[in-house]
Amino acid sequence: QIIAREFSKSFAEHDMENIRHLFGRYVPMLYALAAYFGVFLAFQSETLLGIFVSDEFEGAYFVLMIMAFYPIHQTYGQLNSSLFFSIENTRQYKNIGIVSSLIGLVLSYVFIYELEMGAVGFAWKMVLGQLIGVNIQLYFITRFLKVKLTSFVKHQLVGSLFFVAIAYLVSLAPWLVDKGLLSFVFDGFLYTVLVTIGAFLFPSIFGLTRIELTNFIYKIKTVGRVT
Repeated sequence: QIIAREFSKSFAEHDMENIRHLFGRYVPMLYALAAYFGVFLAFQSETLLGIFVSDEFEGAYFVLMIMAFYPIHQTYGQLNSSLFFSIENTRQYKNIGIVSSLIGLVLSYVFIYELEMGAVGFAWKMVLGQLIGVNIQLYFITRFLKVKLTSFVKHQLVGSLFFVAIAYLVSLAPWLVDKGLLSFVFDGFLYTVLVTIGAFLFPSIFGLTRIELTNFIYKIKTVGRVT
């Protein structure tokens, strides 16, 4: 809501440079945060089912794994829609929504009817439909803002691979406990440590520079000492 308000305020003041700055800074950052949680939950899907549901749902872990990626690009969808409404371009937003719905129907037909993949097919339809839809929105937004589409697409790919690689390494950790709440906590701790190290090595994953990241941590330490 805060970002949407800033978009609206900047558009009213004809400050396109600030809109470009806000979009280029916060979209990669929030996407990375969503990917941090989504990718980890995807790799922990089997463990989560073991914690929260009975054994009869054991086979649903692959569906949960796929659906864990859905909120990642939903972040793009929410920020894109905020910008469309802020710049009062609801007609284009509606038209893209119609096209995305038609693409979703095609995906449903392919995965559910033709390939008969059931719940797994529906999960693929949801994730791929979201991925295609938000990138169509992104194409028109980058044209409006006069910024490069390729930088955002590259960040989506590199960011996702970054978290997938770390989550995969964590999944190989030889904990001396069975899969359950304890292993989930251990994996989460190790995953967070490795992501933190990776953030220092590749701060652009979070849309930051190394100086900005260092200043941010310094501010947290300062607040902690004052408290």
